[in-house]
Amino acid sequence: MSPRIVLVEGTPDFAILIEGVFRRLGREDQLAAIFRDGPSGADWIFRETAAGRPPTLVLLDLDLADDEGFRVLRRIRRSPDLGTLPVVVFSDAGDDALILRAYELGANSFIAKAHDPGEALDAYRRLLEYWTRSNVGPDLPRPPAAAAPPPRRTGRVLLVEDDVAMLDALASAIGDRGHTVVRARDGREALACLQADPAIRLIVLDAVLPVMDGWALREAMKADPRLASLPVVVITAYEKQVRERPIDSAAFFAKPFSVEAFLTSLERLGA
Repeated sequence: MSPRIVLVEGTPDFAILIEGVFRRLGREDQLAAIFRDGPSGADWIFRETAAGRPPTLVLLDLDLADDEGFRVLRRIRRSPDLGTLPVVVFSDAGDDALILRAYELGANSFIAKAHDPGEALDAYRRLLEYWTRSNVGPDLPRPPAAAAPPPRRTGRVLLVEDDVAMLDALASAIGDRGHTVVRARDGREALACLQADPAIRLIVLDAVLPVMDGWALREAMKADPRLASLPVVVITAYEKQVRERPIDSAAFFAKPFSVEAFLTSLERLGA
């Protein structure tokens, strides 16, 4: 049976990096869920276990706020149903006290975060080879294999994002699905792309941008009959601000988000 792996990671860029590694290794179907905070991740793990769908491996960030990573680890180890669930923890810090505490609370492995894409690909390839193939763990119930996804269509996507790391990560993820990515760093540049390229079928729009922000770009699009009906997917690190002042869009994702869910949304909207 295919492994079910859950990632609990509070840093958006690192979550996207890890999801990209899974995709490049052809293991994206094994990444069952991604959470940005400890309580949500732990609740999902226990809920899925109660439903007979326990994960087979947890990748847990220890750099979460308010010691949440250690709380999740402690909660798993105290559970009679999940006390043997493999948990691999990682952190930017690597001092002896942190490592010792992680192992005392029941971590199965401690690794330092690799932020370089090449290093991360190598590190997680080896990690997954061991924990999902070489390691022999207790026999837990496994869900049936998921049905094959429907064939994917491809199209031109305008990605508007001023953060270079996020721009590169999302462009790579979208491109890996066969779509052509047009990049823009601000709203004014994006508007020029839209006016010059009638083949663009969908816009991924960061809300907070220099020069012309996402709100202003969306209003400019509405004033142009050719652009008004183009589907827009809004992404933002400022969730509260965008929810208080919504941008007219077909979908909305608060960073960090599941790249697989994000890509699925794009394709449902016609990318």
